[in-house]
Amino acid sequence: LVNHCVGAPGVVVYAWLSGGENASVDSKLTSNGDGKLKVAGGSDIVIGMAEEAVDATDSNDQDERIKVRLI
Repeated sequence: LVNHCVGAPGVVVYAWLSGGENASVDSKLTSNGDGKLKVAGGSDIVIGMAEEAVDATDSNDQDERIKVRLI
């Protein structure tokens, strides 16, 4: 089984921020390609905005939960 959700724009969900990432409130987020999110770069497709600040850079590459508003 695969966990997934199909959410409308504006819906707030909890997701996983990939270890090593640092997201501040309103950071644009994109897929990391492995079911987790990462902070979006210039050419990435944005799928959500961080609703909370999460710093996963000091977590020994452990993923962290983050609240995300889908766009």
